[in-house]
Amino acid sequence: MVDDQTLIRPSSGRASRGPTRFKRLSFRRAAGEKTHVDIDDNTGMASSPNAKTFSNYLGVVSLERLSIFINSWNDVLEVDRNMLWEDVLGRFTLLLLSLMLEQLRSKIISNNGIKFRQFKSTLMTKYVFGKYKGQNPCLKYANIHEET
Repeated sequence: MVDDQTLIRPSSGRASRGPTRFKRLSFRRAAGEKTHVDIDDNTGMASSPNAKTFSNYLGVVSLERLSIFINSWNDVLEVDRNMLWEDVLGRFTLLLLSLMLEQLRSKIISNNGIKFRQFKSTLMTKYVFGKYKGQNPCLKYANIHEET
Protein backbone atom coordinates (compact mmCIF):
# COMPACT_ATOMS: atom_id res chain seq x y z
CA MET A 1 0.00 0.00 0.00
CA VAL A 2 2.17 2.79 -1.33
CA ASP A 3 0.04 5.64 0.03
CA ASP A 4 0.44 4.30 3.60
CA GLN A 5 4.23 4.42 3.43
CA THR A 6 6.88 7.01 2.84
CA LEU A 7 9.71 6.01 0.56
CA ILE A 8 13.10 7.22 1.70
CA ARG A 9 16.01 7.45 -0.68
CA PRO A 10 19.26 6.65 1.16
CA SER A 11 22.63 7.95 0.04
CA SER A 12 23.09 4.88 -2.20
CA GLY A 13 20.26 6.22 -4.39
CA ARG A 14 18.10 3.12 -3.94
CA ALA A 15 14.54 3.63 -2.63
CA SER A 16 13.73 1.88 0.63
CA ARG A 17 10.59 1.52 2.66
CA GLY A 18 10.17 4.23 5.28
CA PRO A 19 7.95 4.54 8.34
CA THR A 20 4.24 3.80 8.01
CA ARG A 21 2.04 6.92 8.15
CA PHE A 22 -1.54 5.57 7.81
CA LYS A 23 -2.83 8.35 5.58
CA ARG A 24 -6.12 6.57 4.88
CA LEU A 25 -6.71 6.01 8.57
CA SER A 26 -6.03 9.69 9.27
CA PHE A 27 -8.49 10.75 6.58
CA ARG A 28 -11.17 8.47 8.04
CA ARG A 29 -10.64 9.91 11.51
CA ALA A 30 -10.86 13.47 10.16
CA ALA A 31 -14.18 12.52 8.57
CA GLY A 32 -15.40 11.12 11.90
CA GLU A 33 -15.26 7.49 10.72
CA LYS A 34 -13.70 4.59 12.59
CA THR A 35 -12.23 1.44 11.07
CA HIS A 36 -14.09 -1.75 12.04
CA VAL A 37 -12.05 -4.61 13.53
CA ASP A 38 -13.23 -8.03 14.77
CA ILE A 39 -11.33 -9.41 17.75
CA ASP A 40 -10.75 -13.16 18.13
CA ASP A 41 -12.07 -14.47 21.46
CA ASN A 42 -9.17 -16.76 22.28
CA THR A 43 -6.17 -14.69 21.28
CA GLY A 44 -7.42 -11.12 21.50
CA MET A 45 -5.94 -10.56 18.04
CA ALA A 46 -7.69 -8.87 15.13
CA SER A 47 -9.33 -11.29 12.69
CA SER A 48 -11.12 -9.09 10.17
CA PRO A 49 -10.08 -7.69 6.78
CA ASN A 50 -8.59 -4.72 8.69
CA ALA A 51 -6.45 -6.97 10.93
CA LYS A 52 -3.15 -6.03 9.31
CA THR A 53 -3.92 -2.32 9.50
CA PHE A 54 -4.88 -2.73 13.16
CA SER A 55 -1.72 -4.66 14.01
CA ASN A 56 0.49 -2.16 12.18
CA TYR A 57 -1.26 0.72 13.90
CA LEU A 58 -0.57 -0.78 17.34
CA GLY A 59 3.12 -0.85 16.53
CA VAL A 60 3.23 2.66 15.11
CA VAL A 61 1.26 4.24 17.94
CA SER A 62 3.42 2.67 20.63
CA LEU A 63 6.70 3.76 19.06
CA GLU A 64 5.40 7.24 18.30
CA ARG A 65 4.06 7.83 21.80
CA LEU A 66 6.69 6.16 23.97
CA SER A 67 10.35 6.97 24.50
CA ILE A 68 12.82 4.36 23.29
CA PHE A 69 14.71 4.91 26.54
CA ILE A 70 12.06 3.13 28.59
CA ASN A 71 13.91 0.01 29.74
CA SER A 72 11.02 -2.44 29.63
CA TRP A 73 7.29 -2.53 29.03
CA ASN A 74 6.76 -2.93 32.78
CA ASP A 75 8.23 0.57 33.23
CA VAL A 76 5.57 2.19 31.03
CA LEU A 77 3.30 4.29 33.23
CA GLU A 78 -0.40 3.48 33.49
CA VAL A 79 -1.15 6.99 32.20
CA ASP A 80 0.76 6.20 28.99
CA ARG A 81 -0.99 2.83 28.63
CA ASN A 82 -4.36 4.58 29.00
CA MET A 83 -3.31 7.11 26.35
CA LEU A 84 -2.49 4.25 23.94
CA TRP A 85 -5.83 2.59 24.67
CA GLU A 86 -7.78 5.82 24.11
CA ASP A 87 -5.95 6.34 20.83
CA VAL A 88 -6.97 2.85 19.66
CA LEU A 89 -10.59 3.45 20.67
CA GLY A 90 -10.53 6.79 18.83
CA ARG A 91 -9.58 5.16 15.52
CA PHE A 92 -11.18 1.72 15.61
CA THR A 93 -14.57 0.18 16.32
CA LEU A 94 -13.81 -3.11 18.06
CA LEU A 95 -16.33 -5.95 17.81
CA LEU A 96 -16.21 -7.83 21.09
CA LEU A 97 -17.53 -11.33 20.64
CA SER A 98 -17.23 -12.65 24.17
CA LEU A 99 -14.33 -10.72 25.68
CA MET A 100 -15.13 -8.12 28.29
CA LEU A 101 -13.80 -4.64 27.52
CA GLU A 102 -11.16 -4.78 30.30
CA GLN A 103 -9.88 -8.16 29.05
CA LEU A 104 -9.64 -6.76 25.53
CA ARG A 105 -7.81 -3.67 26.79
CA SER A 106 -5.33 -5.89 28.60
CA LYS A 107 -4.65 -8.00 25.49
CA ILE A 108 -4.27 -5.00 23.18
CA ILE A 109 -1.98 -3.13 25.59
CA SER A 110 0.07 -6.33 25.89
CA ASN A 111 0.31 -6.42 22.10
CA ASN A 112 1.56 -2.81 22.20
CA GLY A 113 4.31 -4.02 24.52
CA ILE A 114 5.34 -6.70 22.04
CA LYS A 115 5.49 -4.17 19.20
CA PHE A 116 7.47 -1.77 21.41
CA ARG A 117 10.07 -4.43 22.26
CA GLN A 118 10.33 -5.46 18.60
CA PHE A 119 11.03 -1.88 17.56
CA LYS A 120 13.71 -1.41 20.21
CA SER A 121 15.30 -4.72 19.23
CA THR A 122 15.29 -3.70 15.57
CA LEU A 123 16.99 -0.41 16.42
CA MET A 124 19.68 -2.23 18.38
CA THR A 125 20.19 -4.80 15.64
CA LYS A 126 20.48 -2.23 12.86
CA TYR A 127 22.06 0.84 14.47
CA VAL A 128 24.30 -0.63 17.16
CA PHE A 129 25.40 -3.97 15.72
CA GLY A 130 24.22 -4.05 12.10
CA LYS A 131 24.72 -2.47 8.74
CA TYR A 132 23.80 1.04 9.97
CA LYS A 133 26.30 0.92 12.84
CA GLY A 134 27.38 4.43 13.76
CA GLN A 135 24.53 6.09 11.86
CA ASN A 136 21.85 8.17 13.55
CA PRO A 137 18.32 6.61 13.63
CA CYS A 138 16.88 10.11 14.22
CA LEU A 139 17.19 10.75 10.49
CA LYS A 140 14.79 7.91 9.65
CA TYR A 141 12.45 7.95 12.66
CA ALA A 142 10.98 11.37 13.39
CA ASN A 143 9.76 10.30 16.86
CA ILE A 144 13.35 9.72 18.07
CA HIS A 145 14.83 13.05 19.10
CA GLU A 146 18.54 13.87 19.06
CA GLU A 147 18.62 15.16 22.64
CA THR A 148 17.13 11.96 24.06
